[in-house]
Amino acid sequence: MYKNPNNYNYSRIVRGRVYGTNSRKIYEDFCDTLKWDRDKANQFGRQGTPLYAENCDTDRKLAVWFISNPKYFNTDIMDKNHINIIKNNGEEIIEKVAPFIGISHDTGRITFVKTKYGYEFFGVYKLVKNGTVRIYRRISEIYPIK
Repeated sequence: MYKNPNNYNYSRIVRGRVYGTNSRKIYEDFCDTLKWDRDKANQFGRQGTPLYAENCDTDRKLAVWFISNPKYFNTDIMDKNHINIIKNNGEEIIEKVAPFIGISHDTGRITFVKTKYGYEFFGVYKLVKNGTVRIYRRISEIYPIK
């Protein structure tokens, strides 16, 4: 159920909540409350680029990832050299990338997915398979992880 993101406590991120429609604004709100790396805010909001910043969370160990064009079925059609497939109600995310992009860093990801209401927090994910097909599995539905 959609609720107004202005009513949320931004000191804790919870699965299933929509935190707004602007990735940069959401990121900056968490910079203010959770002390994320504000220097990386410019990586959000640019059209046509992945919305991703590495090692920018409170402890500078996790990445923040906004998936703006998710797919909910397996497909071989690539959008702008990558595609993100959400599986099993978000328990797993498959990221397919063009071969020239290569492998990813093995950093865990704090992940928001665009829905019809805005960017919903899906959880914290761990990379379990790397390469041009990457598989991430949810390890927590809350951030910070306790």
